[in-house]
Amino acid sequence: MNKSYVSAGFVLGSSLCMITSCNKSNGVDPTPAAIGAIVSGVVLAQDEVLQPMSEAGSTVMIEGTDKKALTDAQGSFELRDLKLGKYVLNVSRAGMGTLRYELEIKSPAPVDISSIMLDQESSTQVLSMTPVGKYMHSLADEVAAFECQIAYNPQLYPAPKLYSMMLFLGNTSEVSNTSYVSATQLSQSESTPAPAIRGIAKMRIAFHASSLNSLGLQGVTRYT
Repeated sequence: MNKSYVSAGFVLGSSLCMITSCNKSNGVDPTPAAIGAIVSGVVLAQDEVLQPMSEAGSTVMIEGTDKKALTDAQGSFELRDLKLGKYVLNVSRAGMGTLRYELEIKSPAPVDISSIMLDQESSTQVLSMTPVGKYMHSLADEVAAFECQIAYNPQLYPAPKLYSMMLFLGNTSEVSNTSYVSATQLSQSESTPAPAIRGIAKMRIAFHASSLNSLGLQGVTRYT
């Protein structure tokens, strides 16, 4: 009888110990799951003569994801729960083209992007691009050059004023303002005094081996 009683008491004691141990473990709060970073910023807008426009209605999205936001009346946007890594922000608005903005998130801390500026699509047009040779001021590593004929609106740009164009460079024939390796704004001023016929101008564009190589475009066909 005594042996049975002692044996039963040992089993009961062991069970209580196991239950108590489990309760103590369950009482500890689990480690909360990591929360992704919040990316916020402001998208500003201006017309082609650099006058401010309404800042609402721009779309900001992360390429390759479903993360998307619209800017409010102040141009503000916010994207939540982004994991660590490298991303490309795609900022666009009807009539204002698209801007790609590279972003790297290294910690869950909030990321505040400096103001992003969208410009209204210009009425300036490139009418032609004609290959031309080197001239006396060409750099030694110049590999190609073009003369561009440009049409611009002289009513928007009283003489003498700058006119400009965007040059998009890529490694496929589908290069565009949303698919490119490099984008550069090129500007030039009218002569002073203004020419007798305004609205048509010419600009020389040169490409150099050093700059193309730095973009990873060495030994490939380039497109503009």
